[in-house]
This record gives sequence, C-alpha cells and structure tokens, in this order.
Amino acid sequence: MQGEKNELGRPMVKPDETMDQLEMQLNRLHRSIRLTIERHLQAFSGTRYESLEQNQTAAAKIAKLLDRYGLRMQCTECGTPSILRVSARKNSNTGVFVFDHVVNGKRTFHGGKSVFPPMDLTEKPPRKTNH
Repeated sequence: MQGEKNELGRPMVKPDETMDQLEMQLNRLHRSIRLTIERHLQAFSGTRYESLEQNQTAAAKIAKLLDRYGLRMQCTECGTPSILRVSARKNSNTGVFVFDHVVNGKRTFHGGKSVFPPMDLTEKPPRKTNH
C-alpha cells in the first residue's frame, strides 16, 4: 500500500517532523564548521605578525570569517562573545589583541596581550530588537 501523496504527487510529510529533522541536521553541520574553524585558528595562539598592520589585517579577516558563519570569539576574561581586534599601543609596535564586546550595556575591551590569544569560538548573540 502506497502512502498519501500531496498535490505535486510527492509523499506527504509532517511539517513539524521535517523541520525538526532539518534543524538537527543543520545544527550538526554548524557545529562541524565551528570546530573546523576553531581548530585552524588555534594555530595562531601565542603568535603574532611583524607589524601592527599585518596583525590588524589578520584580525579583520578572522572577524569577517566568523561573522559569515554566525560565530564570535569567546573573551578569555569574561566569556562574552566578542570580536577580536588589534589596537595600537605606544609600547608595542605590533599592537595588542583585544576582545571587543558589550558588557552591561557598555562597549568593553578585554585582553591587551601582544600575541594572538587562545581562540575559542561561540555563537554570535542575536541582534537586539527595539520592540
């Protein structure tokens, strides 16, 4: 006995079950992407480029890649999802790596080391809505 068919002649499916299965599959794929990126970025930890500009370019490329996949760096100080940036400092010609994020409603920069920090990834927080 054949199952019921929809108007297009395809087997009938239960939308809730189909969406749940899709969500589970996409979550597994997203986790795999996060772990792959994280594994590659860990190679940077403890290193730096020879100039401020090179470090800033690398941090910007990392931020762009993470944004594309809905990810952020986890701040090593407070655990908040963050964007890795490199700031110029008088005492460092290669700059310092900082975690740019909002804590208690205020833009905050944690870090300040002269080398790439450990790069653990986390989900990008949802945008705030003004409803």
